Amino acid sequence: MSRDDRSYVLFLAAIAGVVSTITSLGAAQHIHWFAVVTLALVLGPLLGILQLYVNGVLLAWAGRLLGGHADQRSMRTATAWASAPQIIALPLIIGSIIAFGQAFLRSYGDSGSDQDPVFLAIQVFLFFLFVWSLVLAVRAIGAVQNFGVVRAIINALSPLAVLLAAAFLIRAFLFQPFVIPAGSMRPTVLPGDNVFANKTSYGYSQYSFPIGPSFSGRIWPAEPARGDVVVFRLTGPRTDYIKRIVGLPDDQVQMKSGVLYINGAPVPKDYVDDVSDTECDASRSHCLQIKYRRYREALPGGATYMVLDLEPNGDYDNTPAFQVPAGHYFMMGDNRDNSNDSRSAIGFVPYENLIGRLSTIYFSAEELGDKQSKWDAFDNIRWNRIFQVPH
Repeated sequence: MSRDDRSYVLFLAAIAGVVSTITSLGAAQHIHWFAVVTLALVLGPLLGILQLYVNGVLLAWAGRLLGGHADQRSMRTATAWASAPQIIALPLIIGSIIAFGQAFLRSYGDSGSDQDPVFLAIQVFLFFLFVWSLVLAVRAIGAVQNFGVVRAIINALSPLAVLLAAAFLIRAFLFQPFVIPAGSMRPTVLPGDNVFANKTSYGYSQYSFPIGPSFSGRIWPAEPARGDVVVFRLTGPRTDYIKRIVGLPDDQVQMKSGVLYINGAPVPKDYVDDVSDTECDASRSHCLQIKYRRYREALPGGATYMVLDLEPNGDYDNTPAFQVPAGHYFMMGDNRDNSNDSRSAIGFVPYENLIGRLSTIYFSAEELGDKQSKWDAFDNIRWNRIFQVPH
């Protein structure tokens, strides 16, 4: 392959990377259209070239298993030229985003029948370009490997199959991503935080896996510590919750005048400051400034963290004494007056319902404002929270 050919290959891979990055970011919440385009133009080429080399390795390896003999460079060339339709897709996508803004990005995840017909027509054409790329990839791989249609299709799909399998295994056994929708764990975890839960922390139960057989108990169990922020699922509806463990099995837990008592002893609660936050309705047409008092709590065992108190003697500030059963845990949100937790409908959480311990915030952004312009497109991203470890 000549230097000119190699340049064309890298150029096509870069274009494909920009398109795939826009598609991925466009489906995410709380990212402004100008930020999506900017990040895609900056990061997309690097990601596309990286994917080109990864696909070259996987395609050559899978091809040998199927009886082919093409090397990695030949496979990179074949797949790069197959992405030529992305040259048409890229200006169409960017032009549509510039013309229609956030509404077009929201259409990526909209499968409803009331979708704008213009957006639907654009998506149909983009899907046609995607299918065209797949056909070109199958034909190119078949020619390079001297394969028939069936083996060429299997070879072409092998990188996707390997990457999907790796993603499934990581999600099932190591780290599962979650997006925080509400503020019950303020100020530790905020709405718009994208977090990973470490699924190795407590071993594995039937609730650890998205699919699979039901079984009781845990495999490789490990006991959670008081103060851990955990993800768990209720036994009935498949709803995931993120709360803090404040009560261990056999503990007695009670709230008195906003103070947490564990086994009859008050948990130290020191005033820190007053903080305010803006809460809006779904359309963001009506917003209110909410003031909280912020305190630092210190649980038995050493865990310390911040909690919010909206009003003295709120609905959950005085409770009966709860005796935590064996094999169960008492959960509370750090936003004490605005949390559905073990003080109310959730009740005690069985050990096997734990999915994992909160590990890392990998992205965080506030909800987009209705009048947010391209000049402040990055303002709602909480850069200081990215890669933060919640405590």
